[in-house]
Amino acid sequence: MGILFYEKPCEFGLIRLDKIGQRTGLAAHTKNTLTSLALLERELNRIQHQGWATDAEEAELGVRCVAAPVRDDTGHLVAALSISSPADRMKGTWGPLIKESAERVSHAIGYRQDGARIGA
Repeated sequence: MGILFYEKPCEFGLIRLDKIGQRTGLAAHTKNTLTSLALLERELNRIQHQGWATDAEEAELGVRCVAAPVRDDTGHLVAALSISSPADRMKGTWGPLIKESAERVSHAIGYRQDGARIGA
């Protein structure tokens, strides 16, 4: 199970998305799997806007997860913080909480949203 994050919506990101689609074929793993580039692009834009991603039983029925990006002092994506759970136990409030936690980890390793760097 994996959740894909991309840096910023841009032409380069869409080119990479096309290549991912070509390489993987966007094969369905469950009835909820996103199998078109248009749906995947829409989902990635939603993720970019809200700051966290969810897996709505797209990889395995009965399992959901939520994840948020962790960034380093240069603003680069270096990790993600995620939680998986049985689908019926996932709470809608977990997205904002995982985002807040990932932001705390990012802050602890030097990320500043305003672009300021620790020690600079």
